[in-house]
Amino acid sequence: MDGQAGNRRKLPPKKQRLSIPVVGVLLALVALCLLSLQVWQWISLKLVDVEPLKKSTLVENLPAEAVLIKNEIPVKAPITGKIEMLAADGERLRVGSPIARIVGPQKTVTVYSPRAGLLCTHLDDLEGVLIPKDANVLDIKMLEKIELSGTQKVAGGEKAQKGIPFCKLVDNLQPILIYLRVEEESIDNLEKRENYSLLLQGERTSGRLMEFRGRSPWQLLLEVTQYPKEILHSRLIKTQIIMQELNGYTIPQDALVFEGNQTGIFVVEQQFVNWLPVRVKEHFQGTVILEENNISANTRYITNPLRVKKGARVEW
Repeated sequence: MDGQAGNRRKLPPKKQRLSIPVVGVLLALVALCLLSLQVWQWISLKLVDVEPLKKSTLVENLPAEAVLIKNEIPVKAPITGKIEMLAADGERLRVGSPIARIVGPQKTVTVYSPRAGLLCTHLDDLEGVLIPKDANVLDIKMLEKIELSGTQKVAGGEKAQKGIPFCKLVDNLQPILIYLRVEEESIDNLEKRENYSLLLQGERTSGRLMEFRGRSPWQLLLEVTQYPKEILHSRLIKTQIIMQELNGYTIPQDALVFEGNQTGIFVVEQQFVNWLPVRVKEHFQGTVILEENNISANTRYITNPLRVKKGARVEW
């Protein structure tokens, strides 16, 4: 009995087989993962932004404060009384045009224009002090102290005092001088030029350099012949100096694709993504300008290349 028991072989344990439901669940999960991957790739391709290359101009502007020095004469009230304006603020008047009527306690006097010019009711007590012909003897320290709060507007209905200016006439046909202040932290080195391009209230113009002073702050005195007449009502305005203009095919800096040490972009040719080497001419505030070697307005490039791979099929 013991021998027979010893001769019996031990059977190996039976392998556990996966049930059909479990296998089905695993296959379904694998299929779902593959489907999700395909859907994600499809969505990613749909989100790819394809644009034609376009030429544009990038402008670098430097903010500055400008003090205006104009040919202007104050008009004084001949008597004390209530002001009744007969001409509109900003209206250009001829010599002898009626400006206002001053109604006093005993009489009424009409004030006529002593010269041709633009009527302005914005006074700052610097009329007759800041004169373009005296530019060579201007007190720069006085210009640095000018603030916007110094301007006052005289409106109709207010009381005029005898011998005190209540308006002024500005010669808008003559050049004006613009004293520019640029804070040192805005630019490390301001280049001295013969002429400077400016933006005055959104209008582009240019000024001839008359005086240039170094930093702390940078100071320039320009003669400007073309300007919007609206600025003649102000003494201190905000302006911009146009430092440089860049022209060419522009793309976002994030659209660049690097392969090794080479710079390129993803382009779409016959609905497939290819890598095209390019040369960058300039970088400017998140935008790059490309050299026009192997690109044209017919080149379609991908603005968001992280969403696609080389060789992928793209429809747009």
